[in-house]
Amino acid sequence: MVNLVNEFPINHESCYLNNAAYTPIPQNIIDEILKYLSLYSLKGPDSGSVPLDELLEKGRYCVSGFLGCSVDEVVFTQSITHGINIIAEGFDYSRGNNIVVREAEKEHVANYLPWLKVSKEKKLKLFISGSDSIGIPNIKKMERYMNLHKGGILSITHALYNIGTILPLDEIIKVAHNNGYFVFIDAGQTAGVVPLDVKKMNCDFLAFSGYKWLCSPPGIGVLYIKKNIKKYISYYGMDVRSLASKKKGIRLVLDFNKEGYNLINAPNIFEAGFRNYVGLVGLISSIKFYNEIGPEKIRGKTLDLVDFTQSLLRKTIKNIKIYGPENIRNKTSIISFNIPRVNPTDLVAYLRTKNIFIAVREIGNEGIARISPHYFNTRLQLKRTVDLIRQYCIEQKISFS
Repeated sequence: MVNLVNEFPINHESCYLNNAAYTPIPQNIIDEILKYLSLYSLKGPDSGSVPLDELLEKGRYCVSGFLGCSVDEVVFTQSITHGINIIAEGFDYSRGNNIVVREAEKEHVANYLPWLKVSKEKKLKLFISGSDSIGIPNIKKMERYMNLHKGGILSITHALYNIGTILPLDEIIKVAHNNGYFVFIDAGQTAGVVPLDVKKMNCDFLAFSGYKWLCSPPGIGVLYIKKNIKKYISYYGMDVRSLASKKKGIRLVLDFNKEGYNLINAPNIFEAGFRNYVGLVGLISSIKFYNEIGPEKIRGKTLDLVDFTQSLLRKTIKNIKIYGPENIRNKTSIISFNIPRVNPTDLVAYLRTKNIFIAVREIGNEGIARISPHYFNTRLQLKRTVDLIRQYCIEQKISFS
């Protein structure tokens, strides 16, 4: 993968290790986006040169292969948060008035607030599962609640944004389905770095954004809705793409009049107002690039970088605390840590002056430093980062013992 390093312009400018927040776009995808923008600006939408419906269908086909689902199960959104809100607001709670989530202190706020809001507005029961030190929910506690309160929706992340733990979804989804719960998966921290297959996962809904790990531009996301479950989700918002068509002579016209309308039986019904065709070009290109490299190669490279970095941190800074599972196969490409007497915000700011970019995140009220390398990063970059972390500790007169 050495040649991939040069695909990313950012590698010529800095050492970027904050891919769990946003992943830079490689040059080949930037080129595809600019090519589309140039053509669209020259020809416009009605020239036949840039058929938007064809682009949408190409995008659905591309994403369906990425997720292992049907094309009519793919909805395009702005982000994961957009997808969560479509389901939270549109779900038919007559099928069960219970919502199960992880605790607010450990869950990403975007996968907590929409469910809190809808539980208050619709007077639903919101159950907080609780979790252990590496973020795995208390499945026994969850099961006991579901046994007593049948039916509803469980919303859970695939992997934690702060420490990278991959949750045991097989067990969690089985418990939920056995008790009449639908399951929503936030795959923001796995799409593009851990292979996904929604059929094997057996989830009912799943959302991801293109700009994390997949190297797509911001503003484009995907919502998977299992085919036989769409009927339980009401749409919100409408535009011309929500309407069915009918034949009138040799032309297709939208099927509506001043008295009423017929809705299309397609994912478009959830895409009112979608206009991010530029983002869609980026998403298609990034999934193509992802497939060319190979999902297993990407997973292998990122795990190697995690193993290398964690080992070097422990060897270099004896009293460091690294969060997450001991087995690196049970986590994503995230290394979160704390060093006694080191403020993670100050450490991140120091590294920024050296042109190295990592992040500060939290576990409850505790701040942590988070390094999140991707396949375009190198061991050399990570060694320099660890060396500078050690140098910062020395400058601050912080003991390593």
